Amino acid sequence: MALLAAVAFLWATPFLWTLVASFRPEGAGSVNMASLAPDTPQTLDNFRNALESGAFGLYYVNTIIVVLGLPGVPPGFRATQGQWGIVHLSAW
Repeated sequence: MALLAAVAFLWATPFLWTLVASFRPEGAGSVNMASLAPDTPQTLDNFRNALESGAFGLYYVNTIIVVLGLPGVPPGFRATQGQWGIVHLSAW
């Protein structure tokens, strides 16, 4: 059981570190970067910047077209249907 707990901790540590790092302010640099409990104040600015800089609405519409359209399309045409959604909606 101890081995399983150790492996689970080793597996989860990079994910936890990435989650903690995503809340770090942009100006924090590499100060206390290896800590899972940093001293710097945590902020949501990184998430706000990511959502504002990408065209997530377009990505979601393309995903819906591909996902909802695939069940009714024969297997040989599925790849071209996904390309159709991306190409024709990129003009938005």
